[in-house]
Amino acid sequence: MSFEPRSIKHSQNRSETERKRDQDEHSIEPRHKKHPSNKVRMANLYYNTLIVLFIILTGGLIFWEYSR
Repeated sequence: MSFEPRSIKHSQNRSETERKRDQDEHSIEPRHKKHPSNKVRMANLYYNTLIVLFIILTGGLIFWEYSR
């Protein structure tokens, strides 16, 4: 429990509030919000490409076997 006069506490609280408000006004948004990552999208594209290539390879081998 602190025994500081009320006016000092009030001025400290006010200055903290003002400091937080100033930080909010002058802060910039985080980089990951401004430039979102494409990791998930690129991973899905990569896996889908592998699946399509596997299907094409399998189909090509089956076609090649029956065309002989």
